[in-house]
Amino acid sequence: MNHNKESVLELQNNDDKIKQIQKHIETLDGQLQEVLTMENIINEFNETKAGSQLRIPIADGIFVKARLDDNEDILVNVGSSVAVKKTIPEVQEMILKQKEELTAYRANILVQLQQLIARSEELQNKLKKQ
Repeated sequence: MNHNKESVLELQNNDDKIKQIQKHIETLDGQLQEVLTMENIINEFNETKAGSQLRIPIADGIFVKARLDDNEDILVNVGSSVAVKKTIPEVQEMILKQKEELTAYRANILVQLQQLIARSEELQNKLKKQ
């Protein structure tokens, strides 16, 4: 009987961990989507010519017209309201690294999730047999 109680407690603990990991994966998916969006925007910007007319969003659905003077450099926020000038290839490399890191981290988290699910299934089968 005591063994059953331990199994039930472990199963409940695993269930909580599974829910936490699923939420974490959802957050990672959102971050990955943002990185992919940045990647697409930078790739489009790379093909935009100097002197082009642009619509710059200043709020949701609100834009201002602007003319692109420099299509070779981008200002990148590095924190504390400090921006540094980067070339498009440097920004593309930075985004690629972010995408690779997020993808690898997500894969590791997914392995942990699968292990927890497998262990929970073992415990459920064990409890059903008793």
